Amino acid sequence: MSPNPSLLSDGWPQNALATEIKTSVDKLGTTFLDFFFPLRCPGCNQKGTWFCDDCLAKLKLVEGLTCAVCGGEAVKGITHPRCQGKYTLDRLVSIYQYDGAIRTAIAWLKYKDVTGLAGVLSALMVEEVGEFGLDFSGATVVPVPLHWQRAWKRGFNQAELLAKPLAARLGLEVRDNLLRRIRNTKSQTKLKWDERRKNVAGAFLVPEARVSEVKGRDILLVDDVSTTGATLNACANALKRTGARYVWALTLAG
Repeated sequence: MSPNPSLLSDGWPQNALATEIKTSVDKLGTTFLDFFFPLRCPGCNQKGTWFCDDCLAKLKLVEGLTCAVCGGEAVKGITHPRCQGKYTLDRLVSIYQYDGAIRTAIAWLKYKDVTGLAGVLSALMVEEVGEFGLDFSGATVVPVPLHWQRAWKRGFNQAELLAKPLAARLGLEVRDNLLRRIRNTKSQTKLKWDERRKNVAGAFLVPEARVSEVKGRDILLVDDVSTTGATLNACANALKRTGARYVWALTLAG
């Protein structure tokens, strides 16, 4: 389904997405960033808006949700019973196909510091959560952490920029201190399936001071992209070993 300006909760106006886009534009104004990177649609480069109406209507949803362990099609993204382990992810939901305007928008956000896009992208995620009929009530939102060296170099964590407004719109608590990335792993981009899992194995840890806060919680991990689910499963492993009850994941693209 093409994105609809109406969002989910009763407290949001019918034109919430359009309002979010306009607000982001207004906040930028004639800033330093706007001078060097004029506001434009990542789908067609039309200036003056993050997403023009035509490109917004052309965004492609994922064709089928998949199991976070084997990658096979899975009903509502729930991990197959045969794949489910004690410390694996319980559910994975990716919203859009990782191509076209969404892929470009993620690249601008991560590599060109166009952080104003985060509010619009999180609004798109929230809208489709409602369209998919998903319910994450009671979960604590946790953005997938970057290693401190990468976060320092980039200046921000894109998962956190998506997670905080998303949590606010869904009425959920967000915590960015329940999970740490303790190893600065190499990029997953060019690695094969098994190599990705090995690369991130043991890369995440729940800080000792936060162990009691994780026990018994339902966690909703938020990230920009999931391809094999390796990073998200590594996060789930750390959280469940510490006592989290259920660990789900929601990503903008996959």
